[in-house]
Amino acid sequence: MKTLAFIVLFFASNLLSGRVQWVYRNLDPNYFFSKVKFIDSQTGFLIDIFTFLKTTNGGEDWEKKIKVPVGQNSLTKFEIFSDGSGLLIFANGEYWKTYDYGETWSKYTLPIPDYFHYLFALDANRFWLMSQTKNIILYTTNGGDNWDSTLINYFDNFSYITAIFFIDSLKGFITTDKGFILQTNDGGKNWIQKDIGLDKFLNTIYFYNNYLGWVGGFDGTISRTIDAGENWLKISFPVDEAIHKIFFLNDKEGWVFTIVGSGFNSYSKIYYTSDGGSNWSLQLEDTTRIFTGISFIGSKGWICGFYGGLLFTDLETSIENDTKAMIEQERVYLYSDKKSFPNPTSGYVKCKVLWNSYNGAYRIEDAKIEVYSVFGNKIIAPEINIENIQTFEANIVLNCNVFVPGLYFIHITLNNESIAIPIVVTD
Repeated sequence: MKTLAFIVLFFASNLLSGRVQWVYRNLDPNYFFSKVKFIDSQTGFLIDIFTFLKTTNGGEDWEKKIKVPVGQNSLTKFEIFSDGSGLLIFANGEYWKTYDYGETWSKYTLPIPDYFHYLFALDANRFWLMSQTKNIILYTTNGGDNWDSTLINYFDNFSYITAIFFIDSLKGFITTDKGFILQTNDGGKNWIQKDIGLDKFLNTIYFYNNYLGWVGGFDGTISRTIDAGENWLKISFPVDEAIHKIFFLNDKEGWVFTIVGSGFNSYSKIYYTSDGGSNWSLQLEDTTRIFTGISFIGSKGWICGFYGGLLFTDLETSIENDTKAMIEQERVYLYSDKKSFPNPTSGYVKCKVLWNSYNGAYRIEDAKIEVYSVFGNKIIAPEINIENIQTFEANIVLNCNVFVPGLYFIHITLNNESIAIPIVVTD
């Protein structure tokens, strides 16, 4: 029999190895998507070179909101917020504004007409636009009503600025093709050069919060900062593929998109980490397309790419389904995600457990279920019920309304294997 320690280790390594299930929801292969964004679990947006699309049912169906005739213009970037406001940028220096989630738009012209490759938005008022080839930055603090500009022409040892990210209204960063970054402390008016110990072409930068961030580039180059970009530490990546996208869902879980090959033979791989980037594992390889954008709302995530590429995952559902499959194969004997509902509680609480049958020999009704306080004191005769959900899956229901406030553990033992589930009781 496996021990509890082995089960915990097994599931930790299971998550690290990238068992999150991405499901293809591909659209027309003529689309070359560059960004996906959801503002809630149902409402999302996609941008292609000539098309702007919207969904209101979680990505099941997509409606064309803007279609630009080929040869007249093209779309570059967009940003839409939960209040319905947003910007859409065109390659000819035109930009459109919306206040109703992309249903209607007003047209405007940027003060400097150029092809702005990059858009970063801190909120509905503060936007930055960046031209890769001319090193021009435009920025606004009032949602695009007025724009100021900066020309970054006082650094002569780089050819391209490649990505931009702001952590607040004043402090921002730009990556370059020479391995150093540029930093501003005044909202983009002035920039200084920062050497971060890299000599590779950098493609991408991402901050999870005001302190924790990552940069990535050619040859599997990744560096991490934990002090808002003051210091950077290079971290190991398992392959020397070009990193072109970094995204972190929290301080531990993140994804990297790489590009393999060149020209028309290029394609993407997706790598996953569950420990802040110290270790990475290959999660998905698609030899037919390049992936370009990622968006998460809670546990639900979407990835977009070339040739109509669109992927979807629900982290909670995919991990739970994977657990069920392993239990049915008797690769795991007893499991709980150690979540309870409601938690904290002052009454009844439920927590889910899963187990395998071991040729039908074991049932959850045969389990020994006990409750202990945080100090190890056993609760005498607690009111416990078992609510069967389906085969090998049940809720343990505990009545906590006679408990004094504090931390407790539901301790479940089945055939000498045990799990403990924390419960917080309030008044």
